[in-house]
Amino acid sequence: MDAEVLMPYQFVAEAAPMYLHAIGAGDRTRENLRQFLIDANNAAVERGKDRLLLDMHFLGPALNLGHAYAVIAERSPAGASFERIAYVDANHERSPEDAEFAEMAAQNRGVNVRLFRNVTDARRWLEEPQS
Repeated sequence: MDAEVLMPYQFVAEAAPMYLHAIGAGDRTRENLRQFLIDANNAAVERGKDRLLLDMHFLGPALNLGHAYAVIAERSPAGASFERIAYVDANHERSPEDAEFAEMAAQNRGVNVRLFRNVTDARRWLEEPQS
């Protein structure tokens, strides 16, 4: 019987002039996604950034919608304090409907978040002047 290889959670934060670029990787678990949102929030607040790029490189199947919603509901109050949050999921095997659900659920809780297919487009939106 083969042992399952787990990828440990990893977090990197890179400050750009107008936003914080937070990169998360590891297994796609409820705990890792929750920790990524906490770490990204803390890093942005510490650096005085009100725009955030969430660059997700988590592996594995999508969370069920109940678990995804629970993480979003818990973290939305912190997310609502940001002017803009761009969200990019590097896992192209994930259903676009799941990503759209996450975007809509967060928006319905007062978070100005947008889903992007790539980091270039996300950066462009984050660098636009405030409207």
